[in-house]
Amino acid sequence: MKIRDSLVITVALTATIAGAACSSAGDVTAEPDAGSTTPPPPPPPPPEVCSLQSCATGCCSGTTCESGNEVEACGGASTACVNCNARGTYGVCTNQVCDVDEASRWDLLILDASLPIHNLENQNWDPGGLPDAHVTVMIETATPGTFTTRDTTTVNDSITPKWNELVFSNVTARQLEVISFKMMDTDGNADDKIGFCAATLGFAEFDGQTNSVTCPRSSANGNSEFTIRYQVRPH
Repeated sequence: MKIRDSLVITVALTATIAGAACSSAGDVTAEPDAGSTTPPPPPPPPPEVCSLQSCATGCCSGTTCESGNEVEACGGASTACVNCNARGTYGVCTNQVCDVDEASRWDLLILDASLPIHNLENQNWDPGGLPDAHVTVMIETATPGTFTTRDTTTVNDSITPKWNELVFSNVTARQLEVISFKMMDTDGNADDKIGFCAATLGFAEFDGQTNSVTCPRSSANGNSEFTIRYQVRPH
């Protein structure tokens, strides 16, 4: 072999080895810095709070501001929304206030009463001592401005008479907005007045629960004080 050929082969081998070394060096991946970390994501923002500032003209259902004009979400001034039908299906929302549907149908029961031991003149009610009480109940008819009455039976010789009597059935809520009670002491043909007063019913009274009204003593009106209990039940 000639010297020139040996030199060529040597140069070629040297170039091949150098190229391989460069290629290997280029394939090396740098190790990550063990001291570096990825920062955690920021915490989520707190839930929006329903308040007077964010819900001045509606009501709050949890964190949501509602219009306050729906039957199931009624209210205003950022108060908690009220379901007007929570006790039945007769509620309406009027001007952001729960009310009873005037066309809904109801029954009126007179339960019992309590009277003082003596009459307005501080005397016995009857020669026997105790009154024989009955109640005349008056409500408006289906025609506004006209009225109808019903009477309970008479409970003799008692200042705690009990009736549990249905006096009106299947009447509208509008007819029951004002109920008048006139209690009399039955004495043959000459009944004596015990007292008279009226109860104005709101949404809370249309719940089937027991309500009461106390008619105050008034010498000027000839009223002895008495308390009467009644119920307004869905028909």
